[in-house]
Order: sequence, then C-alpha cells, then structure tokens
Amino acid sequence: MPLSDAAVRNAKPRAKPYKLGDSGGLYLQVQPNGSKLWRHKYRQLGIEKKLSIGPYPEISLSEARRSGRWLYVHTGGRRSTAQSASVTARAPGPLPQLPAANTC
Repeated sequence: MPLSDAAVRNAKPRAKPYKLGDSGGLYLQVQPNGSKLWRHKYRQLGIEKKLSIGPYPEISLSEARRSGRWLYVHTGGRRSTAQSASVTARAPGPLPQLPAANTC
C-alpha cells in the first residue's frame, strides 16, 4: 500500500530503525533519533543496493517518488554504475557523461 503524507509526517521514532515502504523500491527509514531518510532499494547483478534520496521534510513524498521514476527512466531502467546512481534527486536534468569503457 502506498504511503500517504500523513503517515510520513506522523512516523514516530522507535528503539531501532524501521522502514515505511511505498512502491517501486522507495521507502522512508525512520531512525531512533527521529530523523527520516528517503531511500530506494534496487538490485544490480542480483545484489541488493540502496540509494539515498534525501531527508524528510526537505524532500517531500512527491519529490521522492519523482526522483525514483526519473532515475529509472534516465538510466535505461537500470542503475548499472556508481556514477549513474549518484545523481542527486534534487537536480533533475541530463545525466553526466560517463567515461568511455576500457575496450582493450
């Protein structure tokens, strides 16, 4: 079930960090100190990876969802390099040019 803005706003800290899942790998991680961080979970070559989007409320629910869709579309449906995954969610635009692969 997708998150609502009210659920994100009302998330209270617990003794251990916990996650509130949205959709498409997006989730909100709530820390014991009360901080909230948007993250995306994805797989690369069968290995689970996580990408930090930014803190809530600086990054809203709609911005976090948009960043996940933007990253997915602009990386060809995959996040295959560390550079493509390090693009910040707050600066949508063309992806940076990646260095040419070693073809030797």
